Amino acid sequence: MITYNGLIQLGFKPEVDFSLRNGDEGPYVVFWNSESPQPSLEEIEEGQAEYDAAEYQRLRAPEYPA
Repeated sequence: MITYNGLIQLGFKPEVDFSLRNGDEGPYVVFWNSESPQPSLEEIEEGQAEYDAAEYQRLRAPEYPA
């Protein structure tokens, strides 16, 4: 599935490089404005998996300010 966080994890910026919309069959890319080619569904899913794996760190970070 195409995911917002999966694309961000791959280094793309929302509303600058891409825009997503929800359709009947799930999210889809409305526009792709990056100089880099649009990643494959597999690459986006890998980015989402990396994002999900770091959830614990994101949740704990506020408890340890710099």
